[in-house]
Amino acid sequence: MRRIEQAKQGARVAYAVGASLVRKALEPSDPRPVPVVLRKLEHPPLNDLALRVVSWNVQRGYGWDKVRKTLERIKRAHDPHVIFLQEWPCYGKSPFWDTDVHAKQLFEGWSMVYAPVHKVRDRTPYYNFSHTGNLVALRVPFSQEAAWSLAHMRRTGLGEGHTIERGAIRVRVHYHSGTLGLYNFHLENCCAPKGREIQAASVARLAADDAMALAGGDANFFMGSLLEGGIGELEAAGFQNLFAGAEIRALPRLDYFFAKGCDAVGTQLRGQGSDHQPILAEVLLPMKE
Repeated sequence: MRRIEQAKQGARVAYAVGASLVRKALEPSDPRPVPVVLRKLEHPPLNDLALRVVSWNVQRGYGWDKVRKTLERIKRAHDPHVIFLQEWPCYGKSPFWDTDVHAKQLFEGWSMVYAPVHKVRDRTPYYNFSHTGNLVALRVPFSQEAAWSLAHMRRTGLGEGHTIERGAIRVRVHYHSGTLGLYNFHLENCCAPKGREIQAASVARLAADDAMALAGGDANFFMGSLLEGGIGELEAAGFQNLFAGAEIRALPRLDYFFAKGCDAVGTQLRGQGSDHQPILAEVLLPMKE
């Protein structure tokens, strides 16, 4: 009997410890600042009536020729001021705009802000990069660039040679009468919606001081507004889902834009070379006083 009671007590302790760990994992946590890699150039003032931002997960550049052609076509057709990219691949330790033919081909004369998300210690033919991450490319004046690692929601599952920390980059773009906070994020895919909800709440807190803000990227909101609490977290913080009503399709929507304190429109674009599709946000800028 004594052994049975000891076993029961051990089970109760194990359950209590496990429940505590689960509760702790699900508690909101402050994003952790991480360094950015920065190329900051001089750009003419932004005097347009709208700011155009494109976002796309380029799937580690595996389909680079098609990705490049898609981005070149989008640049010609929509003339974006800012481009958010997720899973942008980097192959060496030097600043990639000096050594990477991809960046040279696409972003000559653009400023770039980058922070790694997926680091690879031992490369393989498939994981052939040093790291991939979030990239913001701009051709307009900006300041206060920063990056954060969001709450960790899972182990990588890829082994000790891989480190994956989902994250967000912020820049504040200067226009004729103020600033607009821009947030390029990549949320977790291999977790329950609660994990993305916590990460989305972190993005909302990061943008709390911005009167006008646009947040977008690879949200991985597979299950849409009814089940993805992250959408509700952003909406509760004053953000408008620019793709509300466009979530029921043959495939789930993964990529989103959310706007706060401004009028904005989201447009679905088409591309090749990635398992994601690019999106466009056009933000109406206040008139000069």
